Amino acid sequence: MNNIVELSQEITDILETIKATINKDTDYVWTHFNSIDELLTALNDYIARVKNSDHTVYSQLAFEFAPTSTFQELSRVKWMGPGFFSPCSKI
Repeated sequence: MNNIVELSQEITDILETIKATINKDTDYVWTHFNSIDELLTALNDYIARVKNSDHTVYSQLAFEFAPTSTFQELSRVKWMGPGFFSPCSKI
């Protein structure tokens, strides 16, 4: 059980870090979102679902963290570094 709690916290921290890097000038063209507001709404939803132990969110997050998907593309644009998403390999 402790590992699940730790993993949930780690994923929440990653999502919060991503959210903190997003601003009106963020290049989101390679994501599937139509606006920064839509992206932020999705991040808030993912964070809430992880915190509420909604395990159905993990399949969506696995998609969002896949190579050439939303959060990987944002990491390249924002220069977060290649190791930024390594904890998400646990999803």
